[in-house]
Amino acid sequence: MAKPRLETAIPLQIDRSMDPKLAGEFAKQLDASGVVDHIMVWDQLVGWFPSSLWQPENTPLAAVMADADSFADVFVLGGITSASSDLGIMVATDCVRRGPAELTQPMLTLAGATKGKAILMLGAGEQKQCRPFGYKRAEGLDRMEDFFEINKRLTGATAPFDYQGRHTNYRSAYIGQAATHRPRVHALGGGPRLLEMAAKYADGYSFAVPCVFSTPEEFHKVATELREDVERNGRDPDAFEFNAWFVTWIHEDPEVLERAKQNKLMKWAAAVMGRIDQQKWLAEGIEPAFPVGWHYAVKLIPTEVTSEDAEAVIERVSPEMVGKAFYQGTPSDIAAQVQGFVDAGLTQASIIDYLPTMLPLEEQLTAMARSVEVCRILKERNG
Repeated sequence: MAKPRLETAIPLQIDRSMDPKLAGEFAKQLDASGVVDHIMVWDQLVGWFPSSLWQPENTPLAAVMADADSFADVFVLGGITSASSDLGIMVATDCVRRGPAELTQPMLTLAGATKGKAILMLGAGEQKQCRPFGYKRAEGLDRMEDFFEINKRLTGATAPFDYQGRHTNYRSAYIGQAATHRPRVHALGGGPRLLEMAAKYADGYSFAVPCVFSTPEEFHKVATELREDVERNGRDPDAFEFNAWFVTWIHEDPEVLERAKQNKLMKWAAAVMGRIDQQKWLAEGIEPAFPVGWHYAVKLIPTEVTSEDAEAVIERVSPEMVGKAFYQGTPSDIAAQVQGFVDAGLTQASIIDYLPTMLPLEEQLTAMARSVEVCRILKERNG
């Protein structure tokens, strides 16, 4: 089988302090580039940073955004972008806060609006999204399996059906059979059971790098095993997709990149998510800022982190750690790093540039051009 065409994505960075219609203008710009396939949005109620760190000395955005937690609704934004452009939409959410029918219906709508270019990336949930709002994150993997089983039935049912699940029970459930297109569904995250469900049910697997896989070789090993499991389940491994979120700093000036290593927001991000498995830091000769076994999705609730707690974590983050938590360099440098994963089997590359958080406000809009340039280089190399 021929090597699949590489798809690219760039995230939409709009919060409720902005007019949501700006999402349409953003989509038009990316669409006009001709090298971006999807806009990516993540379904968050609260962000990753303690409020004590969201200060002007750490980010110029603090002057115009009161906090890092005022997220806009992803399905509203997806509707705006799909009405404004021909781009696809990637939605990252969890299976705890929205039920299977409540996720399937809007994704079917977005799949119709994008002519089939809609991808749902489904995770098992984050504690920061769950416990403060009355949800149980521990139910995540069971609810994910319920979703996969129900989603298959909801999108294929021609009559009402019953379902007795682990946490979800349906009686005479039916949302109709009309669908011009169907969304693709990826398992998002990691762990043996999630990968097992991905191989059995999903259209693909989404993950972050270097947070989950720090090298193409590490990814290739897992991808090879996952493709084998897909085939053992009687499914086509060549149709299975791999989407990596590349966590980056993109800039031409090495001094800007060096200064970023001292930024408290970036130090916090490196400590929390630089390596999801804290044990991996030890394997690289770096002492983790959190105990081995600590996992941000299970433990982190930023609204409960005091300024003293945040500073104590930051003090344990070395410049070497923060440097290894982000792919960094010029657009050509980043594209070369992404290409290693493409050669190892990646089918979709989502370019997430954290550096604009630290840049002067007047550079915020122009910074996106660097991510677009990464996509252009990748398209030229991969067709």
